[in-house]
Amino acid sequence: MKKYHISHEYNIDLWSRGVCEEDEKGKDCVYAVLNVMRAKIADKLGISSNFQLSTGYVKFFLLYRRSGDFLASVINGADPAKLEDVSLDCTPMQVLEICEKYGAVPLNSMPDNSHHHKTDVLIVLNNRLRLGAMQLKQGTADFKSIMADVLAVLADGIGEPPEEINFTYRKADGEIAKLSASPVDFYSGYCGMRAEDYSLVSAYNSDAQVSADVLMRLVSRQLEGGEQVAFGCDERQQSMQMLGILDTDFIDAEDSFGTDVRMSREDKLSYGVTRLTRYMTFDGVQLENGRAVRFKVQDCRGAETGADGHYTMSADWFCQYVLSALIRRELIESASDES
Repeated sequence: MKKYHISHEYNIDLWSRGVCEEDEKGKDCVYAVLNVMRAKIADKLGISSNFQLSTGYVKFFLLYRRSGDFLASVINGADPAKLEDVSLDCTPMQVLEICEKYGAVPLNSMPDNSHHHKTDVLIVLNNRLRLGAMQLKQGTADFKSIMADVLAVLADGIGEPPEEINFTYRKADGEIAKLSASPVDFYSGYCGMRAEDYSLVSAYNSDAQVSADVLMRLVSRQLEGGEQVAFGCDERQQSMQMLGILDTDFIDAEDSFGTDVRMSREDKLSYGVTRLTRYMTFDGVQLENGRAVRFKVQDCRGAETGADGHYTMSADWFCQYVLSALIRRELIESASDES
């Protein structure tokens, strides 16, 4: 392993108020987007602490909508055996759409109760949906009654979404403040991110929407504009999670294992070497002469990894392994005008 100097200095740094610790595998995409949202809300309310939003609330409505889609497919003639199980796999745009429709709530308004159960709520939910598929085929139950059972399973397995939140918080100046609002009003009033203002920009291969270099410029510009960026990548590659390093120069397979595994970015994607394995959040960037040299990355594995839960990512690692990012459409349009 080569000698390596780790730098955690960034001339644009948008979040240093603590990180989240995921309570369940598979919710990294939800955390990545909520990290962006919570910063907007915290800034608007003047909160300087590690304010967090409820991932359980988003999970509830994500699974609720997908359950309805599953049953609708069966009603429209789909073979239940060929339908995939309802899961938490999602994209940042899907999380954004859920929050825009159903709102968001602070963590203490709806903790995720899934870990209190011996049986995974997803197993119970999918078993109920497949029983429902059979009942629909046999005419012994209808969509409405099955969805009522789905709601009961989700409420028991995750928690019941509040109709109104009563939120007490401390401002940066020490003042204690309170607010009451519906989840939709809380979200629209203090976050306000709209799906129509964003696109999930991909850089998967030469036929993709943009090149990796263009995606890097878009991410840098969004950070320069004061907004974090949710993104997807292959975090398995050339990384040290505990040290918080994502850098192609850090681990050399030829030095370590005596074999050459070098491939172009395009070939890595074409032959399945690189694939999307995790979503995280860009919190900052070090710009030198107008170009990014490293990024500050927020994960959701707690403060014990990296530098208080943050990783440092080199520009070259970005070009090799960052695959998509949630970008404001106005930045995409301005980049198109420049090309």
